[in-house]
Amino acid sequence: MFKYMLMISTVLLSVNTCLAVAAEEVENIPQKSASMQVDDNYNNWRRNVSNKMLSNCEAKGIDTNLPECDFSANIAYGDAIVKVKSDNYKWVDARSMAYTEALVDAYTKIALEQSTTNQNIILKELIDDQTPLTEEDLKTERKEGTVWDKIEDFAGEKAAKQLDVLFDKAVALTGGKLDQELEKLGIDSTQYKAAPKEKKKTLLKSAITQKSITKALADTSGMIPLQTFEGTDGKGNYAVRVAVSKSPNRIALVKSMLRNGSNVPAQANKKSSKTIEEQVILPDDVLFNQFGTRLLYDKEGYPVLISFGQAGVINSGSEAMKAVKLESARNLAKTNARAALTNLLRSSTVFKSVVTQVSKAATDMKLISEDDGITEEMIESVDYTNSTDNMSTTRSQITNFAGIRELHSWSYIHPQLGHEVVGTILMWSPKTAAHAKGIKNAKATTTNSTPETYNPQESGTQRGVEFDDYDF
Repeated sequence: MFKYMLMISTVLLSVNTCLAVAAEEVENIPQKSASMQVDDNYNNWRRNVSNKMLSNCEAKGIDTNLPECDFSANIAYGDAIVKVKSDNYKWVDARSMAYTEALVDAYTKIALEQSTTNQNIILKELIDDQTPLTEEDLKTERKEGTVWDKIEDFAGEKAAKQLDVLFDKAVALTGGKLDQELEKLGIDSTQYKAAPKEKKKTLLKSAITQKSITKALADTSGMIPLQTFEGTDGKGNYAVRVAVSKSPNRIALVKSMLRNGSNVPAQANKKSSKTIEEQVILPDDVLFNQFGTRLLYDKEGYPVLISFGQAGVINSGSEAMKAVKLESARNLAKTNARAALTNLLRSSTVFKSVVTQVSKAATDMKLISEDDGITEEMIESVDYTNSTDNMSTTRSQITNFAGIRELHSWSYIHPQLGHEVVGTILMWSPKTAAHAKGIKNAKATTTNSTPETYNPQESGTQRGVEFDDYDF
C-alpha cells in the first residue's frame, strides 16, 4: 500500500512540476507589440470585408474578377504610432494626431499608386593610391575643430584673415616667434599647441553608392476612411491604422457633393432603416474610438458625410481655468472634425523620398602630430550604410461650402487611464446644404419670406463601429 501511495505522490509531483514549468514558459513568451496586434486585427477584418465584397458582387451578378470586387483595388491603409505613452496627459491629443499621420500615410500610398516618378543614381568609385602621407603634408593641414577653424568664432573675421596669413607662414615660424604672433592675435598659444594636427588620406577604396529619389503628386479628394484600428502592448505604447476607400465610385460621389451641394440625388437602394442620429450618436466609450470621416445614408437614401473629432482636457487649476481649458478642448475637437471633412472633400498629396545606400571597403592612412611626435595609423573599414529622408504633404481647402452642421457633442473619462476627453460630430448632407441655402436666402430677401425647404488599456486591439456596407 505504501508503495502505491509513494508512486501516486511521485506522479502528482511530476505533473505539478510540469505545470509550473509550462506556466513559467507562457509568462516568458514575449508580448506582441502594439503594431503587431494591429496587424492581427486588421487581417481578421480584411478577411471579413473581402467576403462581404464578394457577396455584394455575386448578389448583383457582377464578375468577381472585376476591380470593384477586389479588396486591394478598393482599400488602402496607413500606419502610425502614438508618440507619447498613455500615462502622459497629452496622450489623447497625440492619439488623435497619430490618426492624422496614419491617414496621410494612406494618402501617400494612394498617391504613389496614381503617379510615381522615380530616379536612381548609381556611383561606383575605385581608388588605388599607394603614395603615402609625409610630414610636409601634415604641416599644411588644418584640422577641423582646432583653433585654426574656431578663430573667427572668438577673435572676429579680421583676426581670422590675419591668421590665414600667419598660417601660410606657419612652417617658417617656430617656438617663441610663433607664440608671439599668436599672442598678437589674442590667441592662447597653449591652446594652439594643445590642438593636434592630423592629415588623412584614402589609399584604397572600392565603393558603390545608390541614391533613389521618388516623387508623387496626386489628388486625394474623396478617399473615405472605412475603419480605424488601435493596438496596445499593455505597457502604454499604442499603434494606429486607418483603412481608406480608394474606390472610383466613392471618390466620384464625394466630388459630386462638393460640386453640386444640395442637388445630389438620393439612391433608393441605399436607404437606411435608421436615422443618422440613431446611427452615429452612440455611447461615449464607443465614440472614443471614432476618428475622421464616414459616408452614411439616411432613411431616404441621401448620402451623408459624418466627421468625428476629439481632444483631451487638462483638468487642473482653478475652476475658472478648468472652464477655459474645457472650452479650448471643445474648440480643438471641432477643429479636428472640420479638418478631417476638408481633407475628404478637396485635398492633394505630395510625396518625396530620398534614399541613399553606400557599400564600401577602404584603407585610410592618418598622420597625427602631437607634442610627443608624429603617429601613423592605417585604418581598414568595411561598411554598409543607408539614409532615408521622406516627406509627405497633404493640403486641403474648401471655400463657401454650405451645410456643415454640428450634430452631437460628448465627453468621456477613460476608465483605466483616467484621461478626460471631449468630442464633436459634424455632418453634411444635401438636406443640410439646402437648409443653409434657405437661411442665406431668407436673410438676403425680406423678413416675411420663409426658408427654402428641401424636397428631393489592457493589451489588445479595438476598432470603430462598422458603418460601411463595402459595396463599391
